[in-house]
Amino acid sequence: MMIIWGGIISVLSYFVKGEFGETLANFGTDSFQYNILIKHKIMFVSRFPKLIEEGYILQELNDIAESFFVRYPKHIFNNWDYNVSKFIGFNEVLAEL
Repeated sequence: MMIIWGGIISVLSYFVKGEFGETLANFGTDSFQYNILIKHKIMFVSRFPKLIEEGYILQELNDIAESFFVRYPKHIFNNWDYNVSKFIGFNEVLAEL
């Protein structure tokens, strides 16, 4: 199941970047809505219950992205080795939002 999910996200990422540049895409299931925001070549993915208002979700996802780039400025990614463990400390920031 995880491989399928990863494939779906990859395809959506390609579509979002190819069609819209740095922007938001969303899709849903019966219970949840998923959102993909790409800023500065970094993908932020969220999952919210379907009942949550879209404006709230957009604001939350943008706040998360902005907080991420405050903690990890864009220049850090110039020599990034794609090791996501460098960002484990961001969990503390997420807990505060």
